[in-house]
Amino acid sequence: MEKIVTVHWNDVKQEIDGFGVSQADWSGAIYEMSEPVRSKIMDLLFDQEKGIGASVFRGEIFADFNPAPGEYDFNERFDQVWVMQQAEKRGVDKIIATNWSPPAWMKTNNSTTHGGYLKLEYYGDYARLLSGFIKEYRQQFGIDLYAISMCNEPNSMKFLSWDSCQWNSTNIQVFLRDYLKQEMTAQGVEDTKVIAAEPSWWSEKLTKDALNDPKACERVDIVAAHNYPVPIVNRELRTKPFQLAVDKGKRVWMTEVSQVDSYDTGMTSGLKFAKQIHHFMTKADVNAWLYWTGAIPGDNDEGLINIYKDTDTYQLTKRYYAFGNYSKFVRPGCVRIGTEDRPMKDVYLSAYRNPETGEFTVIAVNDHDSTAELNIVPEGFDSASLTPYITNDSLNMEQGHDIVSESGTFKVLLSSRSVVTFVGEKTI
Repeated sequence: MEKIVTVHWNDVKQEIDGFGVSQADWSGAIYEMSEPVRSKIMDLLFDQEKGIGASVFRGEIFADFNPAPGEYDFNERFDQVWVMQQAEKRGVDKIIATNWSPPAWMKTNNSTTHGGYLKLEYYGDYARLLSGFIKEYRQQFGIDLYAISMCNEPNSMKFLSWDSCQWNSTNIQVFLRDYLKQEMTAQGVEDTKVIAAEPSWWSEKLTKDALNDPKACERVDIVAAHNYPVPIVNRELRTKPFQLAVDKGKRVWMTEVSQVDSYDTGMTSGLKFAKQIHHFMTKADVNAWLYWTGAIPGDNDEGLINIYKDTDTYQLTKRYYAFGNYSKFVRPGCVRIGTEDRPMKDVYLSAYRNPETGEFTVIAVNDHDSTAELNIVPEGFDSASLTPYITNDSLNMEQGHDIVSESGTFKVLLSSRSVVTFVGEKTI
């Protein structure tokens, strides 16, 4: 059965800032590999021609950078510096960094782990750490950070053993308004964007006080959240837009998701996260979407690439390629345009165009065990042909034969359990 779907050139939705990955606390996983393997991994993650062209890199602002009051050492973790620099060389222009916990001496529990709050008397010190990180990375290493994030999952870290810190909505409002804003200006780094507040699940509640406070709101540029827990049934019902953030003119990013309790290098995982990207693009209208890590050792689904240090090898997952069906072809500055996002059962569709070049992309996810047939009809533009790039059980972003327009319609077949990116160019 064929389904007619129309792509509306002039029905412009959100602008895309990028698709990215984190190596927060895991830059060493790449850096410690031998050459040429580590450079190959960097190519695979960040080079648009040789790899999937991830356009956002998320690093970490470590508590160790500020071991005692007035003491700073931003030379710690050169592995992160190397990875950031190498990402920039491959065209990444959005380097961001998140802090998991302020230094232990600033906190109520005197520890970087198991939650605890930042003591009010150290709000100024913490603002100096964040601002100093921006300034020193720029001056020492030539890394011009696009944005920093003041906290990571502040809503759910009390009982966990990794670095964490608890923040409530009022804490965030006060810190942004009375401390971070002034300190970034004093250190000359006010042009760097600020992300808040990266809770573990999709919610903007922790930023509501800051967004409703005009002075605090000035120091928020991106409202971000994560996408846990995974898996979620009816995920599209829980990926609602951040309406307050949009009303205040802020960008909205989904900055972390993965799965730690499964090990699946195949299409089941690839399709799972391709659908999540689709839902966040079409239901939450996000400007950016980031996977937890690009490359990581281990036997779970935390990364797009699995690294094996003992043998100096790596494995590319279908999740890597499914992510690449978005990141390689939908570039920063593109805009999403209107189309029917669920044209058939288990088929998901989204469309994008480049306002500068006239290039456009249609991405289809077929999570069904049979082939799906679509008739794609351009509205507001013409195009001569579409080039498909197919990821399924046997293909990895494989370029297929061009599909020629027939009387203004593209007849396309989506193989079972596949992610297909169609690339074309406007002719009129």
